[in-house]
Amino acid sequence: MDIKNQTNTLRIITRLINNKKDNKSVIDFTPQKTEIFGKRTSTRMPRSTPRKEGVSSERINEYFKALTENHNVFPHGVIIVKNGKIIAEKEYSPYNNNIWHITYSMCKTITGMAIGMLCDYGILSVEDRVCEIMGDQLPLLTNVRLKKLTVKDLLTMSSGVVFNETGVITEENWTEGFFTSGVKFIPGSSFNYNSMNTYILSVIVKKVTGEGLCEFLEPRLFEPLGIRDYFWEKSQQGIEKGGWGLYLLPEDMAKLGQLILNGGKWGDHTLLSDKWMREAESKQIEVPESIGRYGYGYQMWIGEDPRCILFNGMFGQNISVFPDINTVVVATAGNSDMFQTNDYFELTDKYIGRGFDVPVDLPEKSATQLFVEESVEKALRRSVHKEAMPQLCEVLNGSMYKFEKRESSPVSLLPLILQTLQNNFQGGLSRMAFIINDGKFKLIVKENSGVHVIPVGFLKPEHTVLNFGGEKYMVAVTGHTSDDEDGYPVLSVKMSFIETASVREMKFYLKSDSEIELVWRETPGVEFIVNGAGAIYSSIENKIKIVKKVADILDWDIMLYQLNRILAPRLIGVKNHDLGELINILKIRTPENEKIGRSDENND
Repeated sequence: MDIKNQTNTLRIITRLINNKKDNKSVIDFTPQKTEIFGKRTSTRMPRSTPRKEGVSSERINEYFKALTENHNVFPHGVIIVKNGKIIAEKEYSPYNNNIWHITYSMCKTITGMAIGMLCDYGILSVEDRVCEIMGDQLPLLTNVRLKKLTVKDLLTMSSGVVFNETGVITEENWTEGFFTSGVKFIPGSSFNYNSMNTYILSVIVKKVTGEGLCEFLEPRLFEPLGIRDYFWEKSQQGIEKGGWGLYLLPEDMAKLGQLILNGGKWGDHTLLSDKWMREAESKQIEVPESIGRYGYGYQMWIGEDPRCILFNGMFGQNISVFPDINTVVVATAGNSDMFQTNDYFELTDKYIGRGFDVPVDLPEKSATQLFVEESVEKALRRSVHKEAMPQLCEVLNGSMYKFEKRESSPVSLLPLILQTLQNNFQGGLSRMAFIINDGKFKLIVKENSGVHVIPVGFLKPEHTVLNFGGEKYMVAVTGHTSDDEDGYPVLSVKMSFIETASVREMKFYLKSDSEIELVWRETPGVEFIVNGAGAIYSSIENKIKIVKKVADILDWDIMLYQLNRILAPRLIGVKNHDLGELINILKIRTPENEKIGRSDENND
C-alpha cells in the first residue's frame, strides 16, 4: 500500500510540474459542500467590556494592531473571551466572524473529546488495542506491527504509521491504507504528527457507537454549547475526516475553548470528566523542537510558558486557552505555517498570555470599539484616493483575451492548495473577458471546467459564490489600479475564499493594445507547497526501486523551479477581436451567484 500511495503522489506532482493538460485526481472527486452558509442559528456567548473584566482595553487594541501590521500572520478574525464573556472581537476585511471558517487540524481536539466521552462512559479505554476494537473490519493484510497499537497511541500521534495526509488524494479506502501501511517505529515510542491517526479515531467512534462523529457529538457537545452551524467533510467511506474538514463559526470555536477552560463543564452539565481533562491537558509525549515549543496531550497541544492549552490548525486556525488568567483567544487566518512557528504565538503570548489581567482605569469602551473607530478614520482618509470605477475599467470593457499557451493549462481560479486538499482538481484557463454590467465591473473567466462571472469591488469587496465541480466557495473580490515601474497600467484583483485560508491574486499588465500579461499568485502558496513536496521527495529518494524509478524522473532543483512557475505563473493573453465569441461566452449558463454579505439577519 505504501508503494501505491507514494507512486500516486509522485504522479500528481509530476503532472503538476510538467503542466499536463489532463491534470486530474488519482481517485474520484465527489463534491460535499454543495450548499453555502445561510442564516446564523448558533447561540451567542455573553458580552462584556475589557474594563468590567479587569483588562486593559489599550492592551487589546495594541494586540489587534500588532496582528494587523505583522507580515506573517495574515489574520482573518480574532475573538477574546475573559471570564466566560466575549470582551473584544476583530474582523479583518473581507472576512466575517458570522460566516463559518475551515478549522483544518484545529478540529482534531474535538475528535479527541469524542473519544474522551466514550472513555467516560466506560465504552473505551485509552489502553484498548485498536485492532481488537476494529475486529472483522481490519483488512486482511494488516501490518503485524500494529497489533499492539492502542487508542492512546492514536491520541498522542505516536502510531508510527507511514500512511499519512497524502493518502487522502491517492487512496479511496483510508482505513485499509492505514492498517496495511509500513510503521516507522514501535507504536507509542515516539511522536510523529499524522492526521490519519485522528481519522482512525473517527472510525473507532463509528465502530463502537454506530454513529458518525457529528451524530454522536450533536446531543453530547454541539447542542449543549449551542453550536448549530457546522459542516464536516467525510471520507469515501462516509466517515467524518476527524482530523480536518470541519467548518465552524469563530464564536463556536470560542465556546469549545471555554469548555476546556471550565474543565469539561458547561453550565450545570459535565460533558467531560475531571479525570479525562487532567490526562488530556497533560503533556503525554515529547515533540520535536522544529514543530514548536508546545508539547502534546490527547489531540491537543500543551504550552508551559505561559501555561496554555491549544487547538491548532494549519495556516493560523487556533483556539488558545490560558487557564491562569481565565482567558480564551480564537484566531482564524491565512498564513503559510503548519504548526506553532508563526509570529502569531509570540504576539499572543506577549499581549495576552503575560500580565493580561492587570486592571487599568480606562474609558468604558471595548477594544473592538477603539480599534474600529481608528480603522474607520484611516479608511476614510485612504478612500479619498479610490474610485468606484477606475478609468482602466472603461478601457478594458468589452475586451477578451485568449490564453492558448501550454503553460496556462493547469492554471485555475481555484487555488492549487484548495484543489489538492479537497481533491478537486480543475481544468486550465482558456479565456478571460472584461465587461461593465449593471454598474459593476466584472471579470469573466472561461476554464475547461466552466465559466465564472466575477464582480469586482473597488471601494468595498463584492461577494459571490463560485462553483468548481459542484463544490461551492464563498468569494470576496476586491480590485485596484496602479502603474508599474515603466508606467504601464495595472489592474490587480484579489479573490479571498473567505471560508478558508486561501487567496487568489491576479495582476493584469496592459503593455500593448493586442496583449495582456497576467501574473498569478496564491496564498498560502509557493512556500507551503514547495516545503511539502520536498518532504515527500526526500522521503522517497531511498525507497523501494519501483517508487524510486518514478522519483528519478525528477531533478529536485528543476522540480523547485517548476513548482514556483506553476504556483506563480506569468501568462500572455492575446486580444480576441471577435466580440461574437464574447457574447456566446456570456450566454453560457453559469452557477447562480448568490450575494454573501453581512445582513441584518446575520447580526441578530
